Amino acid sequence: MFRLRPDTTFTLKSDTEPPKMSHWEDCPPSSLALDFVPDCPGPVVCVGNQHDSGGAMLSGYISIEVFEHTFLSRLHAHVSLTEKYFDPAIHGCDECASKVIILHDTEVLEPGGHAVEAGLHEYPVSFHIPGHLAATYHDRHRTVDYRLSIHAETPSGESIHLAVPFTVARFCPRELQQKRLRGISPCFVMDMVIPTFSSRGDKFEVQLDLRSREAYTHPPSKYWEPRVITWEILECMQELRLPCPKHSDLFKEQRHKSLKEEKTEIFSDELNLMHHGKDIAHLNGTKRFTLPIHIRRGVINDITTPKGFRVWHEIKIKVLYMYTKPLATIDDHKKPDPNEPGSWDVRCFGLGAKLNIGEKHEFEEVESWDEEIAPAYPNIGNAPPLYQG
Repeated sequence: MFRLRPDTTFTLKSDTEPPKMSHWEDCPPSSLALDFVPDCPGPVVCVGNQHDSGGAMLSGYISIEVFEHTFLSRLHAHVSLTEKYFDPAIHGCDECASKVIILHDTEVLEPGGHAVEAGLHEYPVSFHIPGHLAATYHDRHRTVDYRLSIHAETPSGESIHLAVPFTVARFCPRELQQKRLRGISPCFVMDMVIPTFSSRGDKFEVQLDLRSREAYTHPPSKYWEPRVITWEILECMQELRLPCPKHSDLFKEQRHKSLKEEKTEIFSDELNLMHHGKDIAHLNGTKRFTLPIHIRRGVINDITTPKGFRVWHEIKIKVLYMYTKPLATIDDHKKPDPNEPGSWDVRCFGLGAKLNIGEKHEFEEVESWDEEIAPAYPNIGNAPPLYQG
């Protein structure tokens, strides 16, 4: 027989064999069962970024199926956010590896005994999910999850728990939103129009205008010309490993210091005007360009977690241009000498902005109120009610 370790004795019996179960005790059947039925299936959708989003509502019914007449002494529900980090500051410490935030903690029923008959009972509940919180997130380093926990107790001491995980998604607004940014160089005014929100796999165009400055001293605005335009989108990631309070003394120097910060180029392109100078659109002395951009599908949506993990995106545009240095003067009024052509120099001017990346709406437009069909409840007849008196 082949052995992996000849120096150890081979045996089929393990010393760590679990003890055999001597007898099985049947647990008494539960008198009730819990369930949660959401009003709207699917994720809880927050629209916009984490700075200006108003959040969303999680609403539904707590369904209690009672098998025999009993009493409820307590019906409690709470919503929590849990972030787990697989490479914490102190390995083996649960507080360093995870963080739990209780968003809502409420008593569905008032304290005391509440008689419930056999059958199905429903209790409506609703919770507001703040818009500044992170969406549900999973990768090989961390997870961000949401959970609705329901707890019911009876006077006899019976306790029933139910944990319902749900997903929080962050979507871009349906309507197209754009923002205009402006930068001023020594020779020209740079205006660019970019979308406020974008999503993975999205394609859009950036409008870039270069307009000569009217008020100038040096250099003359008519003696400049763009040569190369480059634009790129960067994915910025910042990761903080914050310890728990009892281990904070070990990381005094690193508690508010970024342990990991990197920038990844997810898109870049270049326009060489030496070869495409004839294609420039001139409008009243303004040079106008259209810069195409494609967001690949592998990017990470913008997110900021409670434990210090942050991802955001930046768009940067740089213009390499040539301009004339001051010309020679022939009198005290500093007029240029027409016989002196002057000399050329090269400068680079750039402008950057933040680009919000989230999920894209894939749902069809909802029907209007007049086109909606009311659901057919079993306890409502087909005919309208008769009012007397």
